[in-house]
Amino acid sequence: MNIRKFKDITLNLKNIENSQTGFRTGKEMLNLDVKAIVSDFSGISFALDNERRIISANNRFCEYLNSSPSEVEGKLIASLNLALDPQKLFLQETLRTGKPTYGYRDNLFEEYDYQLIYCNLPVNLDTGGIGVLVLGIEVIADADFNDIKILNFNTSSEITDVWIVDNEYHYIDVTDPYGKFKVVDSELIGKKVTEVLPDDYDPLLTEAMDQKKLLESKRILRSGDDTFHLNVISFPLMVEDELVGGVDILIDLDSKTKLVNQAQKANEIKNAGEMAFRIIHELRNPLQVVKSSAEVGGLLARKDNFQIEKLELYFNKINEQVGELNTLLGQLLEFCQCDKPTFERLELKEILLDVENFLRKFCPKYGIEFETDFEGDLSIIYGDKELLKRALINIVENAIESLENHEKERKIKVKAWDTNGEILISIYNSGPNISEDIQETIFDPFTSTKGKNGSGLGLPVTYHIIHNLHQGNISFQTEENKGTIFYVTLPY
Repeated sequence: MNIRKFKDITLNLKNIENSQTGFRTGKEMLNLDVKAIVSDFSGISFALDNERRIISANNRFCEYLNSSPSEVEGKLIASLNLALDPQKLFLQETLRTGKPTYGYRDNLFEEYDYQLIYCNLPVNLDTGGIGVLVLGIEVIADADFNDIKILNFNTSSEITDVWIVDNEYHYIDVTDPYGKFKVVDSELIGKKVTEVLPDDYDPLLTEAMDQKKLLESKRILRSGDDTFHLNVISFPLMVEDELVGGVDILIDLDSKTKLVNQAQKANEIKNAGEMAFRIIHELRNPLQVVKSSAEVGGLLARKDNFQIEKLELYFNKINEQVGELNTLLGQLLEFCQCDKPTFERLELKEILLDVENFLRKFCPKYGIEFETDFEGDLSIIYGDKELLKRALINIVENAIESLENHEKERKIKVKAWDTNGEILISIYNSGPNISEDIQETIFDPFTSTKGKNGSGLGLPVTYHIIHNLHQGNISFQTEENKGTIFYVTLPY
């Protein structure tokens, strides 16, 4: 059984500023679904990144702030008006060393008459960084720790449970015992761990208490006909260096997976519905023009003195709108098919020369000056040549279209250079700035920089190719009377 043991690491804390951290590598962090656990945990729970910013917080934590999770997230913990003192949770130690801290604190709350059992876990974040997950269990306990009651845990907690034992491994309190043991509290409290758990279950808590260390491992618990796949976090409870008990925090991986899948499915359905609505909207406009043109053209054709020239105008409109529909369907097909890249070693300069040829072909038509600068050596990258070419030409094509009717200077500049392990490409155009209304959603499907004249699929395709398929990045700067610059970075 793979048990995660956290060894003490030595750091000269005198040389570490408060703004610095001493995390170990990401491989030594716990891999937990932080947001799902924070949201589900009935006690106090929140998570910090390595800059001490709240990245996730549950409702119970926010109650102390008279706030909501959305208002708290993104803020530095030091800026919050907490009703508890984070210094007493040894949070700084975990932030500095990357070592889990845990314990039992009395007189912790400034305004509340109960105690807290807590653990601070170093974790990998889904953003790719590392941080700390804080789990706090509110309790009322007597001085000898023989009687303890877990507060504020309720049956709405679907994936996390807490088991607390005394120093002789007897259960003192357990959340939702019926869910795991199919027994009520009175049948469980006071019994020894080994009397309750199945023979084939290896209790991590007894090991954690014997070693006086926090341990983390996966466990399988069979209870009757049910099988639970658990992520178990166990740690001893120490009061003045004396072992008084232990805590199991159980994360039901099956329930978590089910909840995550339900959320993903709901999100997929929502996204599919929004996509279908936008597609129908985009198709309906040209179809309406086709229908109207056909009706009017039919009326003209039935007149005795109809003029062929007028009839031709309506046929031209039909042809034009069918062409737009064909273009839109082509872009939709492109949007759906760009998930099958073929990676190979590439000279990016070859793709940039194709972009230059595209500019040379179309810029003179609209009186646009263009300038390119990628004469220096560029590193070899791994990528799909056709997809990268499509992504960059989408940006350039947008630049040309923004300048078609621009009354001021019409200019496009494309540059590329190596920098810090990646290639940076900038594409500048002197046209109108991007409207503030769409800056936040410019890479979302059907958000068009060309208003009603664009499908709004070019930049989403570009974003997907650069960001999702090639692990690169795309961003932009835009300013009135100064133009717009798109930046593309590609790792090598």
